[in-house]
Amino acid sequence: MNYDIHCKKVHKVNLFLTFCLISLIVIPLMILHGFGSGKLYFISGLVVAGLAALNYIIPTSDKVKGLLFALLPLTALFVLFFLDKFALNKHYMIFLP
Repeated sequence: MNYDIHCKKVHKVNLFLTFCLISLIVIPLMILHGFGSGKLYFISGLVVAGLAALNYIIPTSDKVKGLLFALLPLTALFVLFFLDKFALNKHYMIFLP
């Protein structure tokens, strides 16, 4: 197998892990805050998922895609830290990206 096939598989795994991370963050927040006030978390999760899917689809360099797959969940976690007023229940998830 060549380099391009391996990179496509790795990008697919990164996309799946990003979706899993989004669900691990958004679902408990929506259960905790309810659907009415959890809309902000749901919308931010959808935005990150859309950007990750867009990163997967757009033909860019493999190194840029790998960097963006790591930075998208990391920036989303930092934004959620600011929205949650630095709640400590998600600080271990920063190490995942």
